[in-house]
Amino acid sequence: MRHVTARNGEHGYGYVTIVLHWLTVAVVLAQFVVGYTMAAQDEVNLFPLHQVLGISILVVAVVRILWRARTPLPPWAESLSATERRIEHWTERILLALLVVVPITGLLLARSGDDDLLALHIGAHIAFFATLAVHLGVVLGRGVRGRPVLLGRMLRSR
Repeated sequence: MRHVTARNGEHGYGYVTIVLHWLTVAVVLAQFVVGYTMAAQDEVNLFPLHQVLGISILVVAVVRILWRARTPLPPWAESLSATERRIEHWTERILLALLVVVPITGLLLARSGDDDLLALHIGAHIAFFATLAVHLGVVLGRGVRGRPVLLGRMLRSR
């Protein structure tokens, strides 16, 4: 019988980490769909939803950072090389930071209308997507070389 636990440990990721991870994915995906729909169609009616989603991302990011400080990460997957471990370590930190920077710059931009903040907000988006691509390259790329895909570690709790 499988034991389900809230905290991370030797067994792998706990369900709180997994839920926070996938909640982040869902809210960020919704945010980008709304944001790019607004931009492509010049749809200002979606702006309040865009702001609410931005605040939601910020809240989830802060909760993730606090949770991460209170529970250890599970051991690295044995299939990861030392270089891949360093890459994943840094992409996690950068993505968490950008989950704070992107919404804050967006909210400040909405409040002030300052074009300098628009450049910073867009630059943070670009950094987010570049970092996400590296993260996904390591996580999903593992199966290409015949080793276990790391995605499974974030799909199940033990």
